[in-house]
Amino acid sequence: MDSDTRQMIDRLDKRIGKLQEIKRLILEEFGANGPETASPALLLVEAVNGTGNIKSLSGEPKGASRKIVIHQWLKDHGPAGRGEVIEATGFPAGTVGSLLSQCKDLFESRDGKWHAR
Repeated sequence: MDSDTRQMIDRLDKRIGKLQEIKRLILEEFGANGPETASPALLLVEAVNGTGNIKSLSGEPKGASRKIVIHQWLKDHGPAGRGEVIEATGFPAGTVGSLLSQCKDLFESRDGKWHAR
């Protein structure tokens, strides 16, 4: 195989790897886990619709986005590290990290723990 073909194959392999990672993230975020493997916080929700609103198990809309779920969990359980929040909610690490750091009106970091405002 010549070097141009080898380079093309290498690029293709990298793209395949990236697509597989995207697939894994989508499955993780949008319900690859069934109720039997869901975290305690996720057992409180049934589905996430296209606007990011969560419905209760009874089917009534709660109007709570993931940031509100995280905020409520921190209020209920007190300050926690990022890893604790990820484990408790079952939300993707990137989502939790992004929300904690960008939603300064809801969260603040003190002494290595995240607090609900």
